[in-house]
Amino acid sequence: MKRHAFLTVFLAAAACAEGTVDPPVIDATSVVTGIVYLDFDGNEALGGVDEPVEGVRVRVTLPGSGQELAADTTDEAGEFLMEEIPVGSVEVGIDPTILGDTLLAVPLDSTRFTLGAGSALGVALGVTYPQLTLSEVREGEAGTPVFTQGVVLNSRGQSPGGAVHVEDDTVALRVLVPPAVQVLVGDSVRIQGRIGTDLGRPALLEGRMLRVVPGARDVQPRTPTVGEARTGAGGLDAALVEFTSGAVASFETVSEGYLMRVTDEVDTLDVRLRTEQGFFQGGVPEGAQVLRLLGLLVPDPTSGDWTLVPRSPTDVRLGPPPAPPAGD
Repeated sequence: MKRHAFLTVFLAAAACAEGTVDPPVIDATSVVTGIVYLDFDGNEALGGVDEPVEGVRVRVTLPGSGQELAADTTDEAGEFLMEEIPVGSVEVGIDPTILGDTLLAVPLDSTRFTLGAGSALGVALGVTYPQLTLSEVREGEAGTPVFTQGVVLNSRGQSPGGAVHVEDDTVALRVLVPPAVQVLVGDSVRIQGRIGTDLGRPALLEGRMLRVVPGARDVQPRTPTVGEARTGAGGLDAALVEFTSGAVASFETVSEGYLMRVTDEVDTLDVRLRTEQGFFQGGVPEGAQVLRLLGLLVPDPTSGDWTLVPRSPTDVRLGPPPAPPAGD
């Protein structure tokens, strides 16, 4: 492998950050090596959860003039190596031509260093993506890589397609994550992903999550009307909602489990009870009373309506139909 081991110790005596400019000495040289990482945890420092970034061009330039003295592109380990660099004051940084609206450089205290003869300077250079709110993600351009944050509404597997729903103080969003992602309801998470759509609605694709504060807060469901839930009114897409009244209008077996339609005598809402979540109903009589119905709103791309997906059997509590009036 052409790379030297990345030096985590910055040689202050031989290569120190400072504000003066010493002209490079041509007959003596030094080495600049390091790593480019994706700042996954957002702390602007290389850490255990951060990942190396391949294919990033790093340059050593003269302060002021910007004259390029050396350059290298990071390998699969995110590492770069530049040898025979003239000693003196230099600046080390990511080639600005690859930076822009979607890839940002993590700020450093200083990018200027003084190289001594025979010294080896180790530099960790971070990159990141724009940090957006969930509302901004929902309105963002498809394909854009971003970071965002929110509070988890369900564990993976409790929503169709393996989506994890997250919310902030304004809206909710579905994040499609791989099976390895393990988060719990109420966790505050930092999320990396790519803006896109799923089931015809905004979603964050290729999601990765970092638990920032486990169990950050109790999740409180929204309480819309049945009609508001069915139409997704008021930005209810992906939200956790709850009903404590209503009645079962119909109940049938479908391929994924059961389809229960509930009504508040004004509108109806489809409720999907999936067998993989432990729903094994023997049947629910028409007119059964809704005592508690809690779940995630998921769009139906066929009808254009939203359906309710309870996370587990504990989210559903029904009572018997009301007794017929005396004399019937």
